[in-house]
Amino acid sequence: MLAVGFAAPAVAQAASSEVRAFDIAPQEAVRAIPEFARQAGVQIIAPARRLAGVNLPALRGDHDVRAALALLLAGTSLEVASDNGRVITLRDKTQRAAK
Repeated sequence: MLAVGFAAPAVAQAASSEVRAFDIAPQEAVRAIPEFARQAGVQIIAPARRLAGVNLPALRGDHDVRAALALLLAGTSLEVASDNGRVITLRDKTQRAAK
């Protein structure tokens, strides 16, 4: 699986249960996910081939990081596969179901 990682600069602490201000325009996941990672202060690893063509909604306002990611991914085939507080790995749930 080809994966791409999106890291926020200087991730110093776990972002779990941390509220952040988000301002992400509706756009393709390949652009929205790195912007989310930057604004959330986390690193996200995602299957690059599965991001193309996936459109994500706008995300604006103050949200808990994990809740914000759930809002961003709602209605897509992307889901959180693992989350250690600083690194979040996404997967395509249709791939998981096919195995």
